[in-house]
Amino acid sequence: MSKVAQRYAKAFFTLAEDNSVVKEVLDDMNNIQDTLSKNKELRAVVLSPVISLEKKKSILEAVFSKANAATFQLISTLITNKRIQLLNNVAKSYIKLYEIKNNIQRAKVVVACEMNNELADKIQKKVNELTGQKVDLTTKIDPSILGGFILTINDLQYDASMSGRLNKFKNQLVN
Repeated sequence: MSKVAQRYAKAFFTLAEDNSVVKEVLDDMNNIQDTLSKNKELRAVVLSPVISLEKKKSILEAVFSKANAATFQLISTLITNKRIQLLNNVAKSYIKLYEIKNNIQRAKVVVACEMNNELADKIQKKVNELTGQKVDLTTKIDPSILGGFILTINDLQYDASMSGRLNKFKNQLVN
């Protein structure tokens, strides 16, 4: 992530704090990041040097019409400063700042099949206990792991999957 995007995000976060709209803007930043990552046409419009800044502004305002006024102010500032291509990185940096300020970590658990709520709650509580922080846990279903789970927190990965165990056993047999 660029230093420029981080500076914009930090200034924008301060503005959101001053206006008491940090959470609303967080929702907008998640929406912007999600939309730009899933919609390659919109991403191409934002990055295109051929499309005018005014056209980009009107497209972004139409796409994110339900966004907070502060978010529109960010988009307008990025366009005025000819930095709109940084929008996705500014959104990522804002989300990261929010997580740091609120002591939140992200974790991902991969399971072979759908988990019931009771098991998901147990995993959530255990991860919170292990890290000593609030953890935003996302779940991904991957039948190829056969059973068990793979837990990833930041750069740490714990593989308790059947496929992981089988691979470890295979490596022991081969070596």
